[in-house]
Amino acid sequence: LRNDEKTSHIPIIILSGKATLEDKLIGLETGIEAYLTKPFSVKELQIIINNLIQQREQFRKKYQNKFVVSTDEIPLASVDQQFLEKAIQQINDNLESTNLSVEMLADKLCLSPSQLNRKLKALIDQAPGQLIRNIRLQRAAELIKLNAGSLADICFQTGFSDQTYFSRAFKNQFGCSPSAYKKDNASRLS
Repeated sequence: LRNDEKTSHIPIIILSGKATLEDKLIGLETGIEAYLTKPFSVKELQIIINNLIQQREQFRKKYQNKFVVSTDEIPLASVDQQFLEKAIQQINDNLESTNLSVEMLADKLCLSPSQLNRKLKALIDQAPGQLIRNIRLQRAAELIKLNAGSLADICFQTGFSDQTYFSRAFKNQFGCSPSAYKKDNASRLS
């Protein structure tokens, strides 16, 4: 379960009759979240589950408002870290393509669109389409700062085919239109 990209984000609790310290340590070394021995307390299990849910919720809240998630900051199992790096790399590799879609990303990651959605929601509380759009808009902001062409050029370089949608999405994310962002950046440089 830990080594499969489809399930690596799911918390694991082992309930076992093996009660030696060695058995418990072996279980914990595999990357599980908790190891309970029989007989177990239902109350203890409930507390562990509640703690895991709260930890995941805090993690999601921390990253849900980030426009682009840096994989360096994510304290996840290495399989989840690699998965996010692969997903972000696929998006970056196909950034200019207006055909980049959730289905295309899911296909490149060997998942179904619904599996991809569940996994990204569980890891960073972002839907795949939202992640794609956020990475595109972040790159557009970088290109605007670098003065790497007209706004129309930047719009198309980042995979947007509709300038009106690009402007509206940019304003929703950064609080100002691309042209105002460009002016503000130019005034900071002078």
